[in-house]
Amino acid sequence: MNKRLGIETVVVTFVGVLVLIGWNVVQGMLATFKHAPKITQLHPSGAISRVEFGSVTTPDVLMITLGAVSALLFAVIYYAARSWQLNKRKRTF
Repeated sequence: MNKRLGIETVVVTFVGVLVLIGWNVVQGMLATFKHAPKITQLHPSGAISRVEFGSVTTPDVLMITLGAVSALLFAVIYYAARSWQLNKRKRTF
């Protein structure tokens, strides 16, 4: 096993997971900024009592497992592809 390639694979996978999490955060922020609550939902005191938009999903064991397996599968494929690419480059020189 190539140590440098292993570290590269871990870093690329970690950055990919962070990008996916960041994208979900950005989507949530955009949905919050774009949403304008209806005036009919105003409480008699003038404060909004409830604001609804979108749906809330809570991650369960299956979703967490699928996410972890997907990240692991990506790491394996990335390592294999880069290893093949590096070996191919060594053979041509």
